[in-house]
Amino acid sequence: MLALRTLSTEVRARSSSSIPDMRRLLILIGVATLALSVTACGTTADPNAAVVNGQPITIESANSLARDAVFVRTVVNAEVPPNESILPGDVARATLMFQVQRAALVTELKRWGLQVSSKDLAAADAQLDQILAGSGAPVQQKPSVATRKALAEFLAAGSVLDRRLASISPTNQQDLTRIYEGTSAFWKRVCIAVVQVDPSALKSAERLADKNVPLEKWSKKEKRAALVADPKKACISSARLPVEFVQPVRTTPVGKVVGPITVSSQQGQAAFWFRIDSRIVLSQKEAGAELAELAGSVAQQGSAALIGLTLLSDVTVNPQYGTGVELGTQGGVVIGRPEGAPQQTALLDQSGPTDQAPPGQAPTDQAPRAAANSAG
Repeated sequence: MLALRTLSTEVRARSSSSIPDMRRLLILIGVATLALSVTACGTTADPNAAVVNGQPITIESANSLARDAVFVRTVVNAEVPPNESILPGDVARATLMFQVQRAALVTELKRWGLQVSSKDLAAADAQLDQILAGSGAPVQQKPSVATRKALAEFLAAGSVLDRRLASISPTNQQDLTRIYEGTSAFWKRVCIAVVQVDPSALKSAERLADKNVPLEKWSKKEKRAALVADPKKACISSARLPVEFVQPVRTTPVGKVVGPITVSSQQGQAAFWFRIDSRIVLSQKEAGAELAELAGSVAQQGSAALIGLTLLSDVTVNPQYGTGVELGTQGGVVIGRPEGAPQQTALLDQSGPTDQAPPGQAPTDQAPRAAANSAG
């Protein structure tokens, strides 16, 4: 029987010296994107694709970066379509994720009282030349001035933050406070009862739900049901919820039993019912040893681990792009697909997202090709 997925308090990062630092940073925090779908076509009332801790990322800026052939080839591992007025949704989303990360880095530099020096920028610029040389782009193709500036600033900011995070002490209260404040979603806890039910017992489970049998007693009445989360024993971090649970848990009132929620994995499928007993937020003092452990992890893994957590706390995504930033099934940070959206690649034009394919073409069903998808 499938177990309810839980994530470690650490964001486990992969590293490889053979991967350029810019793409490695993207891979480390799991740049994966899901199919985009919207409810309206054409213009959008909201000019922003996302807002990161108060910093707006406009649709116009996302489009501009996504039309840069060198950027898309180097970071997104894709090609810009010949018709520049129409961009594939996967390119647009991967570009947006890059900009979200860049904005989050700026926020963390301020939080930690850091500045990027001219020396840092010069080193990043030289590094960028090496990355571009190895990207496979034709020699005559160069990124725009604005794109090159964005990439160099991204590399420099990550390097500066990495150096500071390496010196974090789990006993330094100022360091702990900065981490606590930047990872607010991690300390929001949901005290939840969850029952896992084998697919062969769905009808039996539905009868138990109809009879208002407490979830804690389901396993006594149905052998194919098991209590996998008990609110009396522990509360779960909102940042550690499986992706299938994020939206239902976010919108369900306390005391209501919800299900079935179907979760698929390599072992097969399982259905879950849940009930929220309460929602709490741990204070920094209550976080205690867990916060110190997280600080140690950030010190070892650097900006990739920290940004991965802050993105779960401080990002608002335009609903036309997705439900928001959340942990995907592989533990990476993703832009969640809008509930009920079709599994197809949508298109992003100069006015904003649209679900219309180009004239004469049917909507595609291609998997996104963001940097994380090419990671080993």
